[in-house]
Amino acid sequence: MSFCRSERVSGRTLGGMTAVSRIRVTWSGTPVVGPGVSTFYLESSVTAGWPAALVALYTALKNYVPTGVSWTIPNVVDILDEATGELTGSNTPGGGGTVLSSGGAVDYKPGVGGRLRWGTDGIVGGRRVVGTTFLVPMTSQETPNGVIQGGTVTAINTAMGTYQSTSGISPAVYSRPRAASVRNGVPVAARAGSIHGITSHNVPSGITWLRSRRT
Repeated sequence: MSFCRSERVSGRTLGGMTAVSRIRVTWSGTPVVGPGVSTFYLESSVTAGWPAALVALYTALKNYVPTGVSWTIPNVVDILDEATGELTGSNTPGGGGTVLSSGGAVDYKPGVGGRLRWGTDGIVGGRRVVGTTFLVPMTSQETPNGVIQGGTVTAINTAMGTYQSTSGISPAVYSRPRAASVRNGVPVAARAGSIHGITSHNVPSGITWLRSRRT
């Protein structure tokens, strides 16, 4: 499986509404079991250079995924309302494209790989807001001790830093809105969506397993 998830956003108020831009990067190819998607968010509806930055990110990651995977970064960007998450429009900044993995025709473990973690200072519902991008499957990057090789961790961290610092974009983590509900007889209040700027990033050395196609 290759299912990447990233909850990243930044926000700007436009006409009383905070605009949030969204790009969904799709995964396909032989090593992918079913369709995969990576969802990225950005502040405001000004998105020039953003698809190109995502192309550069996946170009930096392609050597760590078995040959046969393709990532499609669209030119069309969705515009959402931050509080509700509802789609309100779109724009077309250009610069997207397709990136092909180049990790080689090697053995790999379906559903097993690494994850990119994006830290913030935000707290929602008593928990720190953290974003995760899964990189699954990966080529055999683990050591005999079952952790990802140090050189691979360093290279992916570098790619994350380059993306995060791309001029004109300010990645963050998006906490999605929640509807009111009742759990085990206890009312749970509704909560609006909120954005939290990324303040750190890292690649945990432990191997990650994915059990669901949900992103």
